[in-house]
Amino acid sequence: MTQKLVIENFQKEYLIYKIECNMTGKIYIGHTSNLTSRINTHISSFKKGILSCSSCKILTHNDYKISVLRRNIYDKDEASKCELDFINGYGSMSVNKNKPCVGISKKEYQRQYQKKYKLKMQDLREEVSSLLIDQEFDESDSDDESTISCFSEYEDEK
Repeated sequence: MTQKLVIENFQKEYLIYKIECNMTGKIYIGHTSNLTSRINTHISSFKKGILSCSSCKILTHNDYKISVLRRNIYDKDEASKCELDFINGYGSMSVNKNKPCVGISKKEYQRQYQKKYKLKMQDLREEVSSLLIDQEFDESDSDDESTISCFSEYEDEK
């Protein structure tokens, strides 16, 4: 049985951080309660080649700086909201693919994300299918022309 450690008068503190590429000016925004550990996770993901990690776009040039944008946040939901505000504030300079869940549970966010992803995949499949059908028609059109020209040549010989 695991025993929970309780420390009196202790409250977890979150902070908002930025990783900025010195070459491109692009940034990654995040929040954490342990900055050293979180930065090590970013670097580890990059070294392992986990390209789904947005911060890899910043780390790839190996020329970046890390800044704390805000500290003294004592509520995880508040930290997520603050992170989202910074991501939106930096606009197109931010490389964050996934934005923090604000106002909904993580489970609901994942459900909505999966629904959007399924719709995107369905649209992509329909687009690819349409291109393949168009290509088949193009190929069959050229076959018809060669068939017609063959008949024409045959007719000329008679």
